[in-house]
Amino acid sequence: MNIRQIALAVCVSIPPPALADCTTGPVTVIGKNDYPPISFTKENKLIGLGYSVIKQIAKSKGLDTTVSTPAPWKRVVHRGRIGKVDIIIGLRSTNLSKDHFVFLPTPIMESAQYIIFLKGNELRTKEDLKGLHGGVLSGTTFTTEFEKYAKDNLSIAPVRTTKQNLLKLNSGRIDYFIAPLLPVIHLIETTGMKMKIKFTPIPLFSVSEYIAISKKSNCISMQETLETGLKEQIKNGYIDQEFEFFSKDWDVLDYMK
Repeated sequence: MNIRQIALAVCVSIPPPALADCTTGPVTVIGKNDYPPISFTKENKLIGLGYSVIKQIAKSKGLDTTVSTPAPWKRVVHRGRIGKVDIIIGLRSTNLSKDHFVFLPTPIMESAQYIIFLKGNELRTKEDLKGLHGGVLSGTTFTTEFEKYAKDNLSIAPVRTTKQNLLKLNSGRIDYFIAPLLPVIHLIETTGMKMKIKFTPIPLFSVSEYIAISKKSNCISMQETLETGLKEQIKNGYIDQEFEFFSKDWDVLDYMK
């Protein structure tokens, strides 16, 4: 047998990667590494209310759940596209993502977006942002009203990570950025960044956070079950309970002083 034949034999003998499974379980779930309280890492494991939601619904159908190991966001999305994971927590609904994922109609929660700035400054409303340089995370969806206001009045540059916005803020390259509060505090406290931030008492707007099912996964057949279970958890207060549990590690009042 020559080298080419050996290589071919090896390729043929290697089984294709096993895909996730929602028929017999376990349901495989993944999300962002740094987006508390929905999905974040603690002791190198993904935790958050998103996983609690899926685990409860899957359990009611006699299915186990596996939370995937943390991975860079691009790899997370790719794994969903090819069906290596069933469900992604916190994926934004865009035309591109809809090609590969089905989104539950009901959002898991509304994520308030605040103006984040350095202590010593005082920003309170969108009108205070005129003439300043701002930042935002790529993919953030504005409300129609704020989209128009920003286009007409503001200078906001997108970046790929929250850390980039924090570094730009700390170095004076931007005056503020728009983001959900807990992920920012989580990043500062887990990386040991030496900076003092403040945020506006009232958010600029809120962004809906969704549960996305891979179109390559047979969890598509569970879409109605997942939607019904999510609505029930919202109605009976389970989502609020888990939100409080996964938010307790951060004292946001410290950042309002």
